[in-house]
Parts: sequence; C-alpha cells; structure tokens
Amino acid sequence: MLKAFATSTLALATCAVVFVACSDKNESEFQDQPPLFDGGPDQISALVPDSNLPDGKEAGPESCPPAIPSDFNPTWTAPTKSAACSTEQLGEYFDNCIADPSKTEPSGECATWKAAAANDACGKCAEAADNTGPIQWYQSRTFFTLNVAGCISLTQPPGGGCAEAYNAAVQCSRESCNFCFGLGGTFDQFRTCQGQVQTQGICKSYETAQSSACPSLTSSTSPSLPCFKTSAESAQAHFTRVVGIFCGP
Repeated sequence: MLKAFATSTLALATCAVVFVACSDKNESEFQDQPPLFDGGPDQISALVPDSNLPDGKEAGPESCPPAIPSDFNPTWTAPTKSAACSTEQLGEYFDNCIADPSKTEPSGECATWKAAAANDACGKCAEAADNTGPIQWYQSRTFFTLNVAGCISLTQPPGGGCAEAYNAAVQCSRESCNFCFGLGGTFDQFRTCQGQVQTQGICKSYETAQSSACPSLTSSTSPSLPCFKTSAESAQAHFTRVVGIFCGP
C-alpha cells in the first residue's frame, strides 16, 4: 500500500491506488467484470491509521457495520476534459501531492506546489473544487480517491450510462461507511465496511445496476481500460495516466 493513496487512506497511507486516501474498489488487476468497489486505486489517507495504533491497541470502535443513509440519493456530475497540465506537471503533481500525502499534506508541499502561478490551472483541474476532477478528497482532506467513474465518462462513448452507474455504487458504499471516521475508526475498518455494504440493501441494487451498465469494463477491448491499474504497473504510472486523461495535453 502506498500509505498515501494506495487503496485506502487515512493517515495518508497509500495502497495500490488510493493515495493516502485510497480507492473504493479493487482495481489492481484487469478483470472482465467490473470490480466491486470503485475499480480504481485504493483510497488513501494521510490522517487516519490503516489499522493498529502505535501501542498495538485498535483505534476507535471494534467494528463499523454499514449504515446506509435512509435518504441516500446518488449525485453525479460528468467531468470535462481540460488540457491544463503539461506532461512535466503531471509528474510534479504526483511527486508533490500524491506519492506520499502523509508527508506532503502536513508539510504543505502540495499546497505550495499548487499555489505557484505556473501550476494553478493544473492543480485546479487535478483537484477540482466540485470534486469532478481525477483526485477527489473527502472528510476535509482526510482521504482521497481516484475518480474512476469520471475517467470512464471521459473514455467511453456518451449515453452508455456506465459512468453514472459506477459512481452511484461507489458513492453508496462510501456514504454508508463515512461515519466510521467520526467514531475514531481505522481505514481498514472503513474498507471492510464498504466491502460489506456492497451486498446489502440499496447499495446492492446499485452494484447490480453497475454490473449491468458496465459489462466487460476492464476487458482488453474496453475504451476505459486506461482507467485501471495493472498488477505490474506502478502507482505513479497509473495515477499520472488517469490525471492526464482529465487534465493532460
């Protein structure tokens, strides 16, 4: 795990694709069927511990059973392509903001890089204020995920409905488990909760709808294949490619 994004998050611990924030679904290898979570990198967090506290004691509650909001209603805004970042800036953004958020968030390194006039447009594209960009921060920058649904939207023909369905499934699992952080839960508990809720209630319905709308999402012929990480690929290669799909030349 990257412990800065990898597949999950708090405390900025990266996993395979969710920088100190990690991603919701498992997307470490290409699959013929869409992954359960959000198919992207793990969520990553720089502020929340992955599992145990330094003294060996578990933080927060013993577990975080899913709590699907009674009024849950997914929201979706499709992203727009913007050539705001040069190839060089894509690499710099990864190094300064995504590679190890556990260091670059507290130190202000990421904020400093984005504040430079030359990087302003690139930073605003990568981390769009309305969260439609490739990197989506949550819980006051406690963790972030890769916007796989947005990537799907930009790479597939319009009107298919896959991106919106994918987003709804991911959003349902995330919003059913965000409460865990308020209880002092760990990122591992958050991920476990997300995995559990995908087979429960309305979230299960959204997962089913996603499977129907996104057949063979990661097959070799899928136009959205670049949105997903291969097992042999580095997090840097994957992230810079996806951020480039949104913001690159």
